[in-house]
Amino acid sequence: MKLKFEVKQAVQQHVKKGEIVENDVVVKSQCRLFLSKAERNLATANLLLTITEQKRLKDIHGLPNDFSAAEWGIIISYYSMFHAAKGALAKLGIKITEDNPHEATLNSMYFYYLFSGKLEEKLFDKLQNAKEEAIKLIESLGRARTLRNEVNYELKELPRVQTAKGIFDDAKVFVSKMKEIVFL
Repeated sequence: MKLKFEVKQAVQQHVKKGEIVENDVVVKSQCRLFLSKAERNLATANLLLTITEQKRLKDIHGLPNDFSAAEWGIIISYYSMFHAAKGALAKLGIKITEDNPHEATLNSMYFYYLFSGKLEEKLFDKLQNAKEEAIKLIESLGRARTLRNEVNYELKELPRVQTAKGIFDDAKVFVSKMKEIVFL
């Protein structure tokens, strides 16, 4: 897990560089749009994984032989989490600009939700292990980001369907929890 001090410094740098804008009134009105986009991404990831499980990729004309639905399932699952996080941040008036959005979003989720106690309070208040659940939720976004980077930018062995399904399951939980935050 990231350290509170490091995250605070990173967020201050993001704000200074204009990568994070605090108290943005316009972005507050867009939080539901981010969640809608997150849900569309989840549906697309689910479709890819379903097609893969049914071994029906060969039925889709024009796909290259080495097409990896698992790879794209991971990428799109991450994007569902990314947009859901931006929606939850928008609820607080936190706008993530296009100048380093993935790192700024992850750091913002740690800073504005996890380390402030808001995530725990809003989602896990009734659980004894609320802090641990909140940490696991934000760390799932970080894991998905890392895996998305690996499959998107590095030349590695194609990911397994099981890995993509794991990220997809994390994404479903994450998006659901961000919806709770936005609609509270």
